[in-house]
Amino acid sequence: MPETPTPRRRVSRREERGLTLVEVLISLAVSLVVLAGSYQALHHARVAAELTTLIADGTQNLRAAVVQMTRDIIQTGRELPNAGIPIPFTTGSAVNRPLQPGTSQTFPAAWETLPSICPGSGIGPTINNVATDTLTVLYSDQSLDLNEYPLTALQSNGSRMTVDSRTDISAASNGLKPGDLIWFTNAIGNAVQTVTSVSGQNVYFASGDPADVYGLNARTAPQGTILQIRSGGTFPVTSATRVVMVTYYLDTTTAPGQFRLMRRVGFGTPRLIATGIENLQVTYDIVDGTTNPTNQPEPAGPHTPSQIRKVNLWLSEQAAPGFSVTRRVLRSSVATQVSLRSMSYFDRYR
Repeated sequence: MPETPTPRRRVSRREERGLTLVEVLISLAVSLVVLAGSYQALHHARVAAELTTLIADGTQNLRAAVVQMTRDIIQTGRELPNAGIPIPFTTGSAVNRPLQPGTSQTFPAAWETLPSICPGSGIGPTINNVATDTLTVLYSDQSLDLNEYPLTALQSNGSRMTVDSRTDISAASNGLKPGDLIWFTNAIGNAVQTVTSVSGQNVYFASGDPADVYGLNARTAPQGTILQIRSGGTFPVTSATRVVMVTYYLDTTTAPGQFRLMRRVGFGTPRLIATGIENLQVTYDIVDGTTNPTNQPEPAGPHTPSQIRKVNLWLSEQAAPGFSVTRRVLRSSVATQVSLRSMSYFDRYR
């Protein structure tokens, strides 16, 4: 029996129609609102990330600067005489001071001793119309036990010392080298000279030698030379100690447009501590037993650097590059106070 054909369903054209213009516009509007919200969320996230990075970098720079400076300041005066070490003194002359390479600076000409802490108010570079400070501290070097045994010999004019054979002064890591500061002490007093050359266990302190970068080997000065700690042309039993001199300053010339906090040991190659540090201000708390002035930029007469017992640091940092949203430089600062433990210590049994 033949099959009856299934009738075909007629499709109305109305069921095949697309979106109307109104529906398209509504869809576009909704999409734009969603996209705008997403963009705003992404924009705020990017701004927050940028701001967080700038703050974190600035905080890290300040932290690195404060930690390193505090480490050196705490050691200030370690094993050194509180009153400072006598230096060759002649009216009108001064000892060379290490700062930015290529610059010429001296310690105050009136100084007859080299103190363990040497203020430098306003002698750093001027940044944003503010004169920055420098700071120099001294302490004994414990990486070399130079004073474990008295010197085997000390030439009568003080130009050469012979170190005990049990002390290795030739090691590549911490051996004696030209430019090192050596503090001499015996029953008569104290003196300091600059190493100019080393040969075996003999260490030389030539006067007028270019290696005497500080100018401490002058032995014709009327006071403060190594000749003042001898008697009858000979030296009593004498010990020698290597002294570390560390200077902090801001550098604006090595990398133009950048502010960098530098640490320089003696007249050696400066080492970068932190970037972006645009201001370094240092004040001091002084103990005189009467007024005990605080926050002094420099010890003024009758006070001396040897009476400093606390160091107040203030550092300011600027982010690089600036904040892209406001087109302004983001700045942060930190302040801290460091006590000079070695200079505050008093041995009551001496």
